[in-house]
Amino acid sequence: MRTLITKKGAEYQCHIDDDEQVKCVMLACMSLEIQENMDDHIIIMHLIDLFDVASRSKRYKTFKKLFHCKMTEGSSLYTFVLRMIDYFKKLGQLGFVMVKR
Repeated sequence: MRTLITKKGAEYQCHIDDDEQVKCVMLACMSLEIQENMDDHIIIMHLIDLFDVASRSKRYKTFKKLFHCKMTEGSSLYTFVLRMIDYFKKLGQLGFVMVKR
């Protein structure tokens, strides 16, 4: 059991080190102006948006369900609203935030 914990700890530290190395390379490739305006979190979120195809696909499917969602005659308004709220929550979990205007 002890070796499993130390092995997991070593794997985790390896990922942390890789993460730091990637951040350094990314920052080195950016201009100074972009570096000053970018936060680590923003960079990571942008990379996730660019390369997370599965999440993008899930967002697309959820949007499609949301915009094609129609209330049928005789069905419950309560159920319809709960379904719509669920779609918005799923979009939020997938990293999409709707901006109020």
